[in-house]
Amino acid sequence: LKATAVAAFGEHIYTNTALSHSLYYDDTSRTEKKETIPTHIKNYHVASGPQQAYSLGLNYRNPKYWWIGGTVNRLSNAYVDISTASRTSNFFTDIKTGFPYENIDTDVTKKLLAQEKLAAFYLVNLVGGKSWLIKGTYISVSVKVNMESPEAVIEKYIEVSKVEGVISL
Repeated sequence: LKATAVAAFGEHIYTNTALSHSLYYDDTSRTEKKETIPTHIKNYHVASGPQQAYSLGLNYRNPKYWWIGGTVNRLSNAYVDISTASRTSNFFTDIKTGFPYENIDTDVTKKLLAQEKLAAFYLVNLVGGKSWLIKGTYISVSVKVNMESPEAVIEKYIEVSKVEGVISL
């Protein structure tokens, strides 16, 4: 019997204000203009996948060439990517007048600019199989089941346990 445990923890955040480059057409001068403006992304999370991952696994290999194993994985602290355009001064500027909007509600602004954190989720993987040596050649059959939540594991166990000949643990 082999047991495994793995953990990965990271905190990936932007550490400074970046510069954004935008190209637009100015109707007044009828020319293309390029603008470089600060993008306020400091302290937002980088949307590159889960920032925490944990895994526990068990694996058994029998000398008679059958095996069974499983892992439970928890992935968390993933964030939705932010819009850099809404984190510039242009976000607060009226396009028609070129001046900042009046009477901006800072509570509403904070809600609009808040970065969404995705819910943690689980992945469960079960694998089993059997090998035979027939005339000098190994032939193997394996089965793998992947589920995304503990409830799915229970549902799958109930479904499989109804099949005749399956041994209940």
